[in-house]
Amino acid sequence: MSAIDLTQNITLILSVSVAGERLVALVKTIVPWLNKPTDPITPTDDDTEKYRKIALMVIAFLCCWLTAYLLPVKPEFTSTPLLGLLASGGSAFWTSLLGYTKAVSEIKVQNVIQEKVNSQLKLHAFESIKFENRINLALRRIENLTPPKFNQQHNIKNIII
Repeated sequence: MSAIDLTQNITLILSVSVAGERLVALVKTIVPWLNKPTDPITPTDDDTEKYRKIALMVIAFLCCWLTAYLLPVKPEFTSTPLLGLLASGGSAFWTSLLGYTKAVSEIKVQNVIQEKVNSQLKLHAFESIKFENRINLALRRIENLTPPKFNQQHNIKNIII
């Protein structure tokens, strides 16, 4: 999965989640029992708060599922009920998703840095090989040089001219 696909999928899940949360807020406004949590200072023995939280989770899933179902473009990476479940995950899901995307971006940055280092090492190796080749070429030329031969017909004056 490419980074563009990952970004598009995260954007899709986020938009379904935001729209689903707006529907949950609408339902909580219509049903007042869901809108007011129990007071944490005065403990109660009944399970009303537990039932209220369970009802809100179910309503959140249904609202996100409905939002995913009404999308004009169906996602390729998942089914509609699973998209609704992912979108209704809440802040814990978004925190972990943010961690994953941050890790992916850090890996990309590390890959870019590694590529730069590799190319600099290759350039340095090429330059040192080039320098060594120049030295070797000069040494071979020096080795092939022969001292000038003087014979009776030439003197130093003729060689210099």
